[in-house]
Amino acid sequence: MIRLNNNNNKAFSLIEVVIALFIAAAVLTPILILQGTIFRGVGHFSQVISRIFRAKSFLVDRKIKAETKDDLPKKVEERITDPDASLTYEIKKVPKGSLKNIKNLYKETVTIEWESSFGKEREILVNFVYKPEQKKK
Repeated sequence: MIRLNNNNNKAFSLIEVVIALFIAAAVLTPILILQGTIFRGVGHFSQVISRIFRAKSFLVDRKIKAETKDDLPKKVEERITDPDASLTYEIKKVPKGSLKNIKNLYKETVTIEWESSFGKEREILVNFVYKPEQKKK
């Protein structure tokens, strides 16, 4: 009987390859899941910031119109398409709290609402405006 003496074991066995793949999968799976979650969160936050900037622009537009005209509506609603949202501007006297004693102090609010994959979302911007009484000549 002839024996072949083959001690040249330079390759991995099938079991070693399977164990290595299992370890790689166990390490990489949570990392890839986390990466997807981060990308989704960044995308959502980008949409929120975009809408907040649009709401601020809407508030500034209202302030510019208020400086040019005296009789503006107290509540204005607008629908925008890019980004898709609903804007509501409202100005009223400060109703309660420690600021109600200040005459001619108004509270401006801009509410922006939109539908997202997380449901209906809303952001509110608040601005306080003091309008001094104009002296009669």
